[in-house]
Amino acid sequence: MEQENARENGPITPQTRMGEIIERWPQTVAILVANGFAPLADPGHREMVKSLPVTLEMACAKHGLSLEEMLERLNAAVGRSDPGQSRGGGPAG
Repeated sequence: MEQENARENGPITPQTRMGEIIERWPQTVAILVANGFAPLADPGHREMVKSLPVTLEMACAKHGLSLEEMLERLNAAVGRSDPGQSRGGGPAG
């Protein structure tokens, strides 16, 4: 069960839906708005996006934005660093 929760709370990936990002991590809205997703400043637009099957990868491609940079910024905002940076951790429990 712990592994299942870890997966649910894992980092934002290219395949994470935009709606999931703004619903689970509302602090990311300001980052998205400041980095090319200005329409998300409108609460009505955010509600619409929540129901769409659009991934972060798809949204970045549509808006001509760097997926890698967006992933770095969003994961930093939700407290997730690059997995390659956390090598010293041992198994939990």
